[in-house]
Amino acid sequence: MVRTISLIFLVSVTLCLSHPVLGATSDASDTLTKMFRYANSGDIESLEAMRKDVNNNRTLVNAYIVALYVASPDRYAKEFVSQFPVDYSGIMYDIYDQIELPQLTPKFLYAFDALGAIADHGDRLAIKKIALGLIHSDGVVSEEYCDNLQRVFGKYRDEVSNVLKSLSADEKKQLKRAGCQLNSSGKK
Repeated sequence: MVRTISLIFLVSVTLCLSHPVLGATSDASDTLTKMFRYANSGDIESLEAMRKDVNNNRTLVNAYIVALYVASPDRYAKEFVSQFPVDYSGIMYDIYDQIELPQLTPKFLYAFDALGAIADHGDRLAIKKIALGLIHSDGVVSEEYCDNLQRVFGKYRDEVSNVLKSLSADEKKQLKRAGCQLNSSGKK
Protein backbone atom coordinates (compact mmCIF):
# COMPACT_ATOMS: atom_id res chain seq x y z
CA MET A 1 0.00 0.00 0.00
CA VAL A 2 2.78 2.42 0.93
CA ARG A 3 4.69 1.49 -2.24
CA THR A 4 1.60 2.15 -4.36
CA ILE A 5 1.03 5.57 -2.80
CA SER A 6 4.72 6.43 -3.16
CA LEU A 7 4.70 5.35 -6.79
CA ILE A 8 1.55 7.38 -7.53
CA PHE A 9 3.09 10.42 -5.82
CA LEU A 10 6.35 10.06 -7.76
CA VAL A 11 4.52 9.74 -11.10
CA SER A 12 2.31 12.75 -10.27
CA VAL A 13 5.28 14.95 -9.38
CA THR A 14 7.18 13.85 -12.48
CA LEU A 15 4.23 14.59 -14.76
CA CYS A 16 3.63 17.96 -13.16
CA LEU A 17 7.25 19.06 -13.50
CA SER A 18 7.48 17.93 -17.11
CA HIS A 19 4.16 19.48 -18.18
CA PRO A 20 4.70 22.72 -20.16
CA VAL A 21 1.95 24.54 -18.26
CA LEU A 22 1.95 22.98 -14.82
CA GLY A 23 5.66 23.07 -14.13
CA ALA A 24 8.11 25.48 -15.66
CA THR A 25 11.60 24.09 -15.88
CA SER A 26 14.66 26.07 -14.95
CA ASP A 27 15.85 25.54 -18.55
CA ALA A 28 12.74 27.36 -19.81
CA SER A 29 13.22 30.13 -17.27
CA ASP A 30 16.88 30.51 -18.26
CA THR A 31 15.88 30.55 -21.93
CA LEU A 32 13.25 33.25 -21.28
CA THR A 33 15.80 35.40 -19.47
CA LYS A 34 18.32 35.04 -22.30
CA MET A 35 15.63 35.60 -24.94
CA PHE A 36 14.50 38.89 -23.42
CA ARG A 37 18.05 40.03 -22.75
CA TYR A 38 18.59 39.75 -26.52
CA ALA A 39 15.21 41.35 -27.25
CA ASN A 40 15.70 44.33 -24.97
CA SER A 41 19.13 45.01 -26.48
CA GLY A 42 17.78 44.69 -30.05
CA ASP A 43 19.99 41.67 -30.81
CA ILE A 44 17.84 40.23 -33.60
CA GLU A 45 20.58 37.95 -34.88
CA SER A 46 20.86 36.14 -31.53
CA LEU A 47 17.07 35.96 -31.26
CA GLU A 48 16.74 34.49 -34.74
CA ALA A 49 19.36 31.89 -33.80
CA MET A 50 17.09 30.81 -30.91
CA ARG A 51 14.09 30.19 -33.18
CA LYS A 52 14.79 26.46 -33.55
CA ASP A 53 15.25 26.01 -29.78
CA VAL A 54 11.77 27.19 -28.76
CA ASN A 55 9.57 24.82 -30.78
CA ASN A 56 9.12 22.15 -28.09
CA ASN A 57 7.78 24.41 -25.34
CA ARG A 58 4.52 26.32 -25.64
CA THR A 59 5.58 29.06 -23.22
CA LEU A 60 8.79 29.65 -25.18
CA VAL A 61 6.89 29.73 -28.48
CA ASN A 62 4.51 32.39 -27.14
CA ALA A 63 7.36 34.31 -25.52
CA TYR A 64 9.41 34.25 -28.69
CA ILE A 65 6.94 36.28 -30.72
CA VAL A 66 6.83 38.88 -27.95
CA ALA A 67 10.64 38.97 -27.81
CA LEU A 68 10.89 39.46 -31.57
CA TYR A 69 8.43 42.34 -31.38
CA VAL A 70 10.35 43.92 -28.48
CA ALA A 71 13.56 43.72 -30.52
CA SER A 72 12.07 45.19 -33.71
CA PRO A 73 8.42 46.24 -33.66
CA ASP A 74 8.30 47.34 -37.30
CA ARG A 75 9.92 44.17 -38.61
CA TYR A 76 7.88 41.69 -36.54
CA ALA A 77 4.47 43.36 -36.07
CA LYS A 78 2.65 41.07 -38.49
CA GLU A 79 4.14 37.90 -36.96
CA PHE A 80 3.44 39.24 -33.46
CA VAL A 81 -0.25 39.75 -34.19
CA SER A 82 -0.77 36.52 -36.14
CA GLN A 83 0.84 34.35 -33.46
CA PHE A 84 -0.35 36.17 -30.33
CA PRO A 85 -2.27 33.64 -28.20
CA VAL A 86 -6.01 33.99 -27.57
CA ASP A 87 -6.52 31.11 -25.14
CA TYR A 88 -6.46 31.50 -21.36
CA SER A 89 -3.28 29.48 -20.85
CA GLY A 90 -1.36 31.32 -23.55
CA ILE A 91 -2.49 34.73 -22.33
CA MET A 92 -2.47 34.33 -18.56
CA TYR A 93 0.24 31.73 -18.00
CA ASP A 94 2.65 32.20 -20.88
CA ILE A 95 2.49 35.94 -21.51
CA TYR A 96 1.34 37.37 -18.16
CA ASP A 97 2.83 35.01 -15.55
CA GLN A 98 6.03 34.05 -17.33
CA ILE A 99 6.91 37.28 -19.17
CA GLU A 100 5.08 40.29 -17.75
CA LEU A 101 5.17 39.54 -14.02
CA PRO A 102 8.93 38.84 -13.98
CA GLN A 103 9.31 42.15 -15.87
CA LEU A 104 11.12 40.70 -18.87
CA THR A 105 9.47 43.21 -21.23
CA PRO A 106 10.42 46.93 -21.35
CA LYS A 107 7.38 47.87 -19.23
CA PHE A 108 4.55 46.10 -17.39
CA LEU A 109 1.84 44.76 -19.73
CA TYR A 110 3.98 45.66 -22.75
CA ALA A 111 2.73 42.75 -24.88
CA PHE A 112 -0.92 43.68 -24.34
CA ASP A 113 -0.21 47.39 -24.90
CA ALA A 114 1.62 46.52 -28.12
CA LEU A 115 -1.32 44.51 -29.43
CA GLY A 116 -3.57 47.47 -28.61
CA ALA A 117 -1.22 49.90 -30.37
CA ILE A 118 -1.37 47.80 -33.53
CA ALA A 119 -5.16 47.64 -33.28
CA ASP A 120 -5.12 51.46 -32.94
CA HIS A 121 -4.18 51.53 -36.63
CA GLY A 122 -7.27 49.55 -37.62
CA ASP A 123 -5.60 46.13 -37.88
CA ARG A 124 -8.60 43.78 -38.01
CA LEU A 125 -6.72 40.72 -36.73
CA ALA A 126 -5.30 42.68 -33.78
CA ILE A 127 -8.82 43.89 -32.97
CA LYS A 128 -10.11 40.31 -33.08
CA LYS A 129 -7.24 39.11 -30.85
CA ILE A 130 -8.16 41.81 -28.33
CA ALA A 131 -11.83 40.75 -28.32
CA LEU A 132 -10.89 37.08 -27.92
CA GLY A 133 -8.27 37.95 -25.32
CA LEU A 134 -10.89 39.81 -23.31
CA ILE A 135 -12.99 36.65 -23.26
CA HIS A 136 -10.07 34.42 -22.21
CA SER A 137 -8.34 36.50 -19.54
CA ASP A 138 -9.01 37.94 -16.13
CA GLY A 139 -7.88 40.60 -13.69
CA VAL A 140 -5.57 43.35 -14.87
CA VAL A 141 -5.09 41.67 -18.25
CA SER A 142 -8.83 41.63 -18.90
CA GLU A 143 -8.99 45.29 -17.93
CA GLU A 144 -6.16 46.07 -20.35
CA TYR A 145 -7.96 44.27 -23.16
CA CYS A 146 -11.18 46.15 -22.36
CA ASP A 147 -9.37 49.51 -22.35
CA ASN A 148 -7.79 48.67 -25.71
CA LEU A 149 -11.10 47.57 -27.23
CA GLN A 150 -12.88 50.70 -25.99
CA ARG A 151 -10.16 52.98 -27.35
CA VAL A 152 -10.11 51.26 -30.75
CA PHE A 153 -13.92 51.30 -30.90
CA GLY A 154 -13.76 55.10 -30.54
CA LYS A 155 -11.54 55.28 -33.66
CA TYR A 156 -12.75 52.36 -35.77
CA ARG A 157 -16.35 51.74 -34.80
CA ASP A 158 -17.28 49.95 -38.03
CA GLU A 159 -14.17 47.75 -37.99
CA VAL A 160 -14.72 46.71 -34.36
CA SER A 161 -18.43 46.11 -35.05
CA ASN A 162 -17.54 43.86 -38.00
CA VAL A 163 -15.06 41.90 -35.87
CA LEU A 164 -17.66 41.45 -33.13
CA LYS A 165 -20.22 40.28 -35.70
CA SER A 166 -17.74 37.63 -36.89
CA LEU A 167 -17.53 36.03 -33.43
CA SER A 168 -19.46 32.86 -32.70
CA ALA A 169 -22.67 33.07 -30.66
CA ASP A 170 -20.85 31.58 -27.66
CA GLU A 171 -18.00 34.09 -27.97
CA LYS A 172 -20.51 36.95 -28.15
CA LYS A 173 -22.14 35.69 -24.93
CA GLN A 174 -18.76 35.45 -23.21
CA LEU A 175 -17.81 38.92 -24.38
CA LYS A 176 -21.05 40.31 -23.00
CA ARG A 177 -20.38 38.57 -19.66
CA ALA A 178 -16.93 40.20 -19.57
CA GLY A 179 -18.76 43.51 -19.01
CA CYS A 180 -16.72 45.68 -21.36
CA GLN A 181 -19.05 48.45 -22.47
CA LEU A 182 -18.38 50.11 -25.83
CA ASN A 183 -19.55 53.56 -26.84
CA SER A 184 -18.61 55.83 -29.71
CA SER A 185 -16.27 58.02 -27.66
CA GLY A 186 -14.10 55.03 -26.73
CA LYS A 187 -14.46 55.85 -23.03
CA LYS A 188 -15.95 53.79 -20.22
